[in-house]
Amino acid sequence: MMLRRDRPSALAVLLGALALPVCALVLAIQLLAGPDYLRWTMARPGYPDSPGFSSEERLAAALPSTAFILGAGSAETLAALEHRGVPLYQAAEIDHLVDVRQVIGGIRLSGLFLAAAALILLALRPRGLRLGLARAMAAGSKLLLGFLLLLGLAILVDWDLAFTTMHRLFFADGTWQFAADSALIRLFPDRFWYDTALALVALLALQGLAALAAARVLRPRA
Repeated sequence: MMLRRDRPSALAVLLGALALPVCALVLAIQLLAGPDYLRWTMARPGYPDSPGFSSEERLAAALPSTAFILGAGSAETLAALEHRGVPLYQAAEIDHLVDVRQVIGGIRLSGLFLAAAALILLALRPRGLRLGLARAMAAGSKLLLGFLLLLGLAILVDWDLAFTTMHRLFFADGTWQFAADSALIRLFPDRFWYDTALALVALLALQGLAALAAARVLRPRA
C-alpha cells in the first residue's frame, strides 16, 4: 500500500493536467503552420484557387507567412515580401500576423511554464513521480477530449460562429477582418481555415488518446 508521503501534490497534478492540452495545442499549431501541411492541403483536389496567384506563387507567399507566425523573421521580413512587383501585404495585414505570432508565443510560454512547474513539484516527491504523471496525463487528456467534443460540434454546427468567436477571444475587433481582395484572404480562404480547424481537432484528439493510454501504462500497479 502506497504511503501518503509517496502521493504527488494536488497542485502538481493540476498544473500537469492544464499543461497537457496547452502543450498539445502548441505541437498541433507547429505542424499545421509548417511547410509540409501547407504543401499538402493547398495541392489537394478541390482546394479553391487564389485569385491573382498561381499555385506556385501562392505557396511561395504562404510559406514565409506561416513561418513568421511560428517565430521566424520579423515584421520587416513580411513587409519586404512582394507579389508581381508590389508589396504582398498591407500594414493592417502585417499587424494581424504580428498579433497571431504573439498569441502563439503566449500559448507556447504558458505550456512551458505549466509543464515546468508541474515537473518541479512532482520532482520534490520522486517516489510519487510516476503516479503524479499518470494522474496529470489522465486528467489532462480527459480535459482535452471534453473540450474537443464541444469544439468539434461547434465547427460542424456553425462554422462561421465558431470562427468569429475564436477571433474575438484573441484579437480586438477590427484587426482581423479583411476585404475579399486582400492577400491574406486570397492566400488563406475560408476553406483553408475550415479544413485546418478539423485537422486541429483530429491532431489534438490523437494526442489526447495517446496521453490517456500512456497514463494507464504509467499508473503504478497496486
